[in-house]
Amino acid sequence: IYDPSTTSDITVSLPKPPLGLAVSPDGLHAAVTHDGLLSWIDLSAASLIKTIPITGQPTTVFMSDTYAMYYLAGNGYTGGINGVNLLTGTAVTFPGLNYYYATNGVFDASQQYMYLSQDGVSPDDMEKATITNGQLTSAYASEGVSQWPYHGEADCGPYYLSVDGNRVYTSCGTVVHATSDKTTDMYYLQTLPINLTPYGSLAESASLGMLAAIHGVYPPSTTTSPDIQVQLLRSDYLTPAGTLALLPFTTPSGS
Repeated sequence: IYDPSTTSDITVSLPKPPLGLAVSPDGLHAAVTHDGLLSWIDLSAASLIKTIPITGQPTTVFMSDTYAMYYLAGNGYTGGINGVNLLTGTAVTFPGLNYYYATNGVFDASQQYMYLSQDGVSPDDMEKATITNGQLTSAYASEGVSQWPYHGEADCGPYYLSVDGNRVYTSCGTVVHATSDKTTDMYYLQTLPINLTPYGSLAESASLGMLAAIHGVYPPSTTTSPDIQVQLLRSDYLTPAGTLALLPFTTPSGS
């Protein structure tokens, strides 16, 4: 855990090498996946709360304050997203519901629903789900699994939730509504004016009123490093607001 203001670098001992990492919406906890395990970490205390047995070797994980959801490759056409209740350690179940090729996602502001992405299939649709009594179910059960209003048009994850909870940013650079009204939920709002497709990551600051975006690489490369510049956009109208150059910094573990 690196603090850029003090340059302190605190290490939390983990039971196995890490494969995936997610930070909770409140910023106080993290979930780390390993081979057959998931670690729940208190970032404020820099301590391991508990380690939960899971299946497989998931490299993709996202979380709420209560649940950690992770992707398992190789589960076939209807495999993908799995989950665990961090408080109880019990697995999320799937009562006859299949989320086709769901590989990643993000929880909404209420942490009651999640927007799931399908990465690497054609077409890539956004799906919305909820967890009820420990079971993953469709958010719009009467309408089946797929609620994406643009079936057949490109979409890509990971997704990022705006700080006000009203928008979902996709890694394709499109922005859609995040609402509880199915007549507007997931409908197109805007396209980000800076082409960084695929976007490597996005983060938003409520106090600055700005969105920060960084370029990604597809397919992933060990030799290309595009993440040397952050593009800034104003949150209100998503207009460009300049750039920030990234400089190397040194921690006790290296540069």
